[in-house]
Amino acid sequence: MKYLLAYILALIVLLLFSPGWASDRLLTWDGQPGAASYEIQQSVDYGKTWTVLSTPAASVCTGTPLKCSLIQSLPVSGVIMLRFGARNANGLTVRFDDGAWHCESCAPPGTITNSGIQ
Repeated sequence: MKYLLAYILALIVLLLFSPGWASDRLLTWDGQPGAASYEIQQSVDYGKTWTVLSTPAASVCTGTPLKCSLIQSLPVSGVIMLRFGARNANGLTVRFDDGAWHCESCAPPGTITNSGIQ
């Protein structure tokens, strides 16, 4: 019984403090002229709800045209949907028709090409 309790306790500690729960990923997007900062939102329920993941300053963008990048820790399993917004003193603009998948194995298949009717 003592060994079983120790085994269960060790398993709980392993699950709680395992380094495999998140992975650093490089996120990239096109910058928007006039943006003071950006907002990266994530959804883990296929877009039903969104939470703010990060609010990087416009200084993460460089070059002409503006290219932005940020290293962000993301969960290693499940579907993580991301969307990006640009913010200035007037408000936040978020693209609702575009974003990014994090879990490539969870993404739907590509579109069908070369279809026809005979």
